[in-house]
Amino acid sequence: MKVSIRIKNENWKRDLQEAAMNTVNKKWNEGKELTEELFRKYIISEHSPIRAVDLRITLYDIPYPNSVHFARHVHAIHYVTTHRPDRTGQERSVNDTCTHILDVNIQALIDMARKRLCIGKVDKVTYTYMLEIKKELINMGNYYKVIGECLVPNCIYRNGCPEFKSCGFFDETKKIAENYESYNRNLPQ
Repeated sequence: MKVSIRIKNENWKRDLQEAAMNTVNKKWNEGKELTEELFRKYIISEHSPIRAVDLRITLYDIPYPNSVHFARHVHAIHYVTTHRPDRTGQERSVNDTCTHILDVNIQALIDMARKRLCIGKVDKVTYTYMLEIKKELINMGNYYKVIGECLVPNCIYRNGCPEFKSCGFFDETKKIAENYESYNRNLPQ
């Protein structure tokens, strides 16, 4: 299983900082230097400037049915190797693999990871590819590592399992419902 990842923006730190400073009515160079810790805060808070950073992720030799699982994420742009007989001269097979390229911003990748890192509800091969994306980012170090460390399954993100039936890793479906009820009971009048 091979995955490659790169940030597409030539000057991504400036792009992020420019977006962030604009939201507080400042010029791009009037903010703090973008350190890894500040970058982590942007990602964890999911503030809109993280959408200014575009990644290109390539999944090599992914089984075609699992590629389709990733293609369901509409906030990424997908480029998938064709297996059309009129293009390849060969009949399609359910066992075909492909190269799947995703262009995705950090927010969309967080949303994708919430679903595809759910070990109890996702196809095991799809889970393995998403986990490989996470691990590759962490292994790349620096700012990439920060992105990888912030990719978590929905149960971690929401402090409980939102699925109809939990895998048991974090069985707190009731807690999420109770949190919703508590919030709704305590709305300002």
